[in-house]
Amino acid sequence: MTLYFENPDHQGHQVGPDDPQITEAVVNIDRLIGRIIDGLEKREKVVVLDDLASWIEIPSSWVQYYTPLLAIKPPSNGNAADMWRR
Repeated sequence: MTLYFENPDHQGHQVGPDDPQITEAVVNIDRLIGRIIDGLEKREKVVVLDDLASWIEIPSSWVQYYTPLLAIKPPSNGNAADMWRR
Protein backbone atom coordinates (compact mmCIF):
# COMPACT_ATOMS: atom_id res chain seq x y z
CA MET A 1 0.00 0.00 0.00
CA THR A 2 1.25 3.46 -0.80
CA LEU A 3 0.07 6.68 0.75
CA TYR A 4 1.00 10.17 -0.37
CA PHE A 5 0.48 13.17 1.84
CA GLU A 6 0.68 16.46 -0.03
CA ASN A 7 2.17 18.22 2.96
CA PRO A 8 5.01 18.66 3.82
CA ASP A 9 6.09 18.13 0.20
CA HIS A 10 3.95 20.94 -1.19
CA GLN A 11 4.90 23.34 1.60
CA GLY A 12 8.58 22.45 1.24
CA HIS A 13 8.53 23.62 -2.36
CA GLN A 14 7.05 26.93 -1.25
CA VAL A 15 9.01 27.77 1.90
CA GLY A 16 12.06 25.48 1.87
CA PRO A 17 12.97 22.49 4.01
CA ASP A 18 14.11 24.42 7.10
CA ASP A 19 10.97 26.48 7.63
CA PRO A 20 9.04 25.89 10.91
CA GLN A 21 5.93 25.15 8.82
CA ILE A 22 7.70 22.05 7.51
CA THR A 23 8.47 20.82 11.01
CA GLU A 24 4.84 21.33 11.98
CA ALA A 25 3.64 19.52 8.85
CA VAL A 26 5.97 16.57 9.55
CA VAL A 27 4.69 16.34 13.14
CA ASN A 28 1.08 16.33 11.85
CA ILE A 29 1.82 13.65 9.24
CA ASP A 30 3.63 11.57 11.86
CA ARG A 31 0.55 11.78 14.09
CA LEU A 32 -1.73 10.77 11.19
CA ILE A 33 0.47 7.81 10.28
CA GLY A 34 0.41 6.76 13.94
CA ARG A 35 -3.39 6.80 13.89
CA ILE A 36 -3.44 4.75 10.69
CA ILE A 37 -1.05 2.16 12.13
CA ASP A 38 -3.01 1.94 15.39
CA GLY A 39 -6.24 1.44 13.45
CA LEU A 40 -4.73 -1.23 11.23
CA GLU A 41 -3.27 -3.10 14.19
CA LYS A 42 -6.69 -3.17 15.85
CA ARG A 43 -8.31 -4.54 12.70
CA GLU A 44 -5.52 -6.64 11.27
CA LYS A 45 -6.22 -10.28 10.67
CA VAL A 46 -3.52 -12.40 9.11
CA VAL A 47 -4.51 -15.65 7.50
CA VAL A 48 -1.72 -17.98 6.40
CA LEU A 49 -3.16 -19.76 3.39
CA ASP A 50 -0.76 -22.71 3.73
CA ASP A 51 -2.36 -23.44 7.12
CA LEU A 52 -5.74 -23.71 5.40
CA ALA A 53 -4.60 -25.72 2.37
CA SER A 54 -5.78 -29.08 3.65
CA TRP A 55 -9.39 -28.06 4.17
CA ILE A 56 -10.10 -25.02 2.01
CA GLU A 57 -10.18 -24.49 -1.72
CA ILE A 58 -10.27 -20.98 -3.12
CA PRO A 59 -11.99 -20.85 -6.52
CA SER A 60 -9.69 -19.37 -9.14
CA SER A 61 -12.43 -16.93 -10.15
CA TRP A 62 -12.06 -15.29 -6.71
CA VAL A 63 -8.34 -14.56 -7.18
CA GLN A 64 -7.73 -11.07 -8.53
CA TYR A 65 -3.94 -10.83 -8.20
CA TYR A 66 -1.08 -13.14 -7.29
CA THR A 67 1.67 -10.56 -6.89
CA PRO A 68 2.92 -8.75 -4.99
CA LEU A 69 0.24 -10.08 -2.63
CA LEU A 70 -2.59 -12.50 -3.10
CA ALA A 71 -5.87 -10.62 -3.48
CA ILE A 72 -9.04 -12.65 -3.10
CA LYS A 73 -12.50 -11.23 -3.67
CA PRO A 74 -15.41 -13.61 -3.35
CA PRO A 75 -18.59 -12.61 -5.19
CA SER A 76 -21.00 -10.56 -3.10
CA ASN A 77 -23.69 -13.21 -3.55
CA GLY A 78 -21.26 -16.06 -2.86
CA ASN A 79 -21.56 -18.54 -0.06
CA ALA A 80 -18.46 -19.06 2.11
CA ALA A 81 -19.44 -22.68 2.55
CA ASP A 82 -18.71 -23.22 -1.15
CA MET A 83 -14.97 -23.09 -0.44
CA TRP A 84 -14.82 -25.82 2.25
CA ARG A 85 -13.55 -29.15 1.01
CA ARG A 86 -15.86 -32.04 1.59
